[in-house]
Amino acid sequence: MNERGLDLSELSAGIELTVWTENNIYSILVLKDEKYLVQGGKYFKEPTETKIYGSVMYLGSPLKAKWLMIGMQMETDHCTTSRIRSIRVEDPSKDWYYDL
Repeated sequence: MNERGLDLSELSAGIELTVWTENNIYSILVLKDEKYLVQGGKYFKEPTETKIYGSVMYLGSPLKAKWLMIGMQMETDHCTTSRIRSIRVEDPSKDWYYDL
């Protein structure tokens, strides 16, 4: 397992994420109260408010709560994605980004 990841609990409202998985690209806007606005893939064709619980290695494996991990699957209250290949974190208000 690749140990690169992103601690969701450290992100402020307004931060934007782009998550590339094996099968899809997800655009994620961090909202308040551990909620996110997600668009992309089969389950988020339109921007949808959801919870992101964290990452799992495969369905039924232990959850790495509140983390998005490269090489693991993102688990939301709507679906579990294919494995995460990369993540971009952007703060449009401060004009910066970084890639994992």
